[in-house]
Amino acid sequence: MRSTYLALAAITAGIAIVSMGSGLVGNFVPLRLNLAQVPTTVIGVVTTGYPLGFLVGCLTAPWIIRRVGHIRAFAILSALTATGCLSLAIDIEPAMWTIIRTISGFTSAGLFVIAESWMNEQTPNEHRGRVFGAYMVITKLAYGGGQLLLMAANPTSLAPYMMIAACYSLCLVPVAFTNAPSPRPPERAALNLPWLWRLSPVGVMACIVSGICNTSIVSIGPVYAADLGYDIKDIAIFTATIQFGIMVFQYPIGMISDRFDRRSVLIGVAATTALVGLAIALVGHKSFWILLGLSFVYGGVSGTIYTLGVAHAADRADKSQLVAMSGGLLMSWSIGSIMGPMLATSTMAQLGPAGLFFFTITITASLIPFVLFRMKLREPALQEPQAHVGAPVPTAPGLDAGGPKGQPQGQTE
Repeated sequence: MRSTYLALAAITAGIAIVSMGSGLVGNFVPLRLNLAQVPTTVIGVVTTGYPLGFLVGCLTAPWIIRRVGHIRAFAILSALTATGCLSLAIDIEPAMWTIIRTISGFTSAGLFVIAESWMNEQTPNEHRGRVFGAYMVITKLAYGGGQLLLMAANPTSLAPYMMIAACYSLCLVPVAFTNAPSPRPPERAALNLPWLWRLSPVGVMACIVSGICNTSIVSIGPVYAADLGYDIKDIAIFTATIQFGIMVFQYPIGMISDRFDRRSVLIGVAATTALVGLAIALVGHKSFWILLGLSFVYGGVSGTIYTLGVAHAADRADKSQLVAMSGGLLMSWSIGSIMGPMLATSTMAQLGPAGLFFFTITITASLIPFVLFRMKLREPALQEPQAHVGAPVPTAPGLDAGGPKGQPQGQTE
């Protein structure tokens, strides 16, 4: 177990710094537009640019990795992301910001495909829940720290732009400095969505639901808190509390999922998320401390939906399929992310600030009957110990076709 963590230290450190920049820019963009008196619905459109670019990035990232390898691809994409963030300072023009955020989503997708495929390849199944839990703890702690950085700078100054760009530049240092072997680039890495759906319908749906709900909370949450009358400091604390909850809950829930059917754990997490979200919608406006307490639990349980979906899908995949699987699941997340902010802001326009949580609990609750249905059709994925190879292994040819004659070689759900 210790050797697994050490092998992943460099990429984890790099993606953590990326997450810090993401946390800062995720808070800064909607708040800066709000201060410029941009309508809420337009803010929703601007924030949708990021997941739209993320979707395209998931489709192309495996090709980039195949062409130049994991480390060089990471360097290229982080440099492009830093450039895009600096470009936001040119002018506060929603159309331009939408384009820039779309490009940033494209490059960020590649960074996370690199990180998650790297981790999946070098992690044995019996430790996958805990390793991904630890990964999420670190990245969410960094993300929450990035959100709090907004308190250290005037949002109307140039400082936030420079701080964001610095994060995307510094993430190169640990990855470029490592002497640990990185995974070999896949020989073929085209995405095959029908194959991914056959491999794990639950994994795909969990990622879509996570994309819809968590992106809505992260992107529109600052607007929700501002509509309740809170200032920038309180908004930063509110959003960071959600990320802190994710950090605290990830490892324990990941450990539980290593011991039980991950789908059963996913049902419990979805039900708890819906109940706590309902409580926020009904009483979250009554007190800032009530809002913080409920948001901590909400973030903690809702943030594990994506992790459980990825771990469940990875249990069923061969090592040769992990780059395509990671890209496909991130693309599923981005599909949800495209829909989330616009639907959430439309609901808020009809129901007020609480509409944000009425929207997310409806989506989350819909996951429960789907997972129950899938559990009746298939047995749990195998999670017993497997031989673990810390060094890179070759990628089997024909990955884009799903194995020989188009049939994936791993388990199907």
